[in-house]
Amino acid sequence: MDIVEELTATKVRLDDDLAELLSTCETNRLARTRDAERKLTELRERASFLERVRAMPGAVATMLEEADAISAQLDKLQRDIRAEQNRLSYADENFAAIERNFLEALLATRVPGIAASDRVRINRRSSISEIWPGGDEKDAYTFYTAGSGGKKTLLTI
Repeated sequence: MDIVEELTATKVRLDDDLAELLSTCETNRLARTRDAERKLTELRERASFLERVRAMPGAVATMLEEADAISAQLDKLQRDIRAEQNRLSYADENFAAIERNFLEALLATRVPGIAASDRVRINRRSSISEIWPGGDEKDAYTFYTAGSGGKKTLLTI
């Protein structure tokens, strides 16, 4: 019986050692698996980053092409603006000539209350002419604010 007890005790001890070795082995395997998964995740992230970096030169080239196209449009718009400003300067000269001619016509027809010191201004938005007595804008009047019907008739003529 001593042999049976000794063999049983040895078996229990060996079973405990085996369980401990299996536990240690399983723990080591899990730790290695976690390390491998972490490294795999890092490599995937790095690969994703490198893919984005690889696409950058193409994106930069596309942006440069778009910038060139926008620059060409900007140059055209600046030329158009300069041309429009030139046309507007001629329009201002034409308005000034019309204002001078209108004042000369008012003086030539001897409209009462009109003097050579008066100024005529044409509103650029409404094209309504204003008469500035003595050149003073605060006393300005138009056909619509001239007051008497006789003055309106003379302005109309």
